[in-house]
Amino acid sequence: MENNWKLHHVGVAIRDMDKTVEYYQSLGIATFEPETLFESSNFTDLKLYGKTPDTTVKLRIRFVQIGPIQLELIQPVEGESPQKEFLESRGEGSNVAMPKD
Repeated sequence: MENNWKLHHVGVAIRDMDKTVEYYQSLGIATFEPETLFESSNFTDLKLYGKTPDTTVKLRIRFVQIGPIQLELIQPVEGESPQKEFLESRGEGSNVAMPKD
């Protein structure tokens, strides 16, 4: 296996975007990028676990650059998603994402 993997971002599943951003800002972390609302209805070929979602999926997303690491906050708003499943089974937490060529 090659050793040229690079960390792309760290995603954190959260329950409350506003409280979480406020907390990180109180720590003096850099300014967050504007919020994005992900809506599955905007994507014709979206697959979750290899299947088209049964319902509309909506996620609130915000990014912030912390040194060399990009942090992504993800709050499920509507529908079934991996982030909602993660919150229900494990609580708030993170995932690590690395690009693959």
